[in-house]
Amino acid sequence: MSRQRPQPPGRWPSRAVRLAVRALPPGPTRDRYRYEFLAELYGMSSTRQMRHAAQLLSRSLLLRAAVNRERQSSTLELIMPVVAPRKRLLCRLNVRHKWVRRLNPDREVYLQCKHCGKDLYDVERSTWPNLGGNVAGLGGGM
Repeated sequence: MSRQRPQPPGRWPSRAVRLAVRALPPGPTRDRYRYEFLAELYGMSSTRQMRHAAQLLSRSLLLRAAVNRERQSSTLELIMPVVAPRKRLLCRLNVRHKWVRRLNPDREVYLQCKHCGKDLYDVERSTWPNLGGNVAGLGGGM
């Protein structure tokens, strides 16, 4: 059984693909699309290669608009800082926290503010604020 190698892209379909991707911004995006579109041509008949390359060429401006829209949103995400939610005023002033008991991965109990997430590890247990009994089922030996 003889295996036939896929027919490589013809000269004109290859040129049409290269011309179609010239509408894209230069760099890795353009290179990636060029390689993908050229790879699609392998194994097609010469007539099918010409038809496919003509379709790519006719839609190159639509592809450019889609790629630019995608790049613009990702660039905007890089420019705009991630805005963290603001802490309550009482937490920022360190006046009053709403302490709840939590367990760390080592199964040790510690206190954490319910609103701002501040941890209270290093304070002696005898000085912990009164939490009024069991919280979250962690036991009441405090």
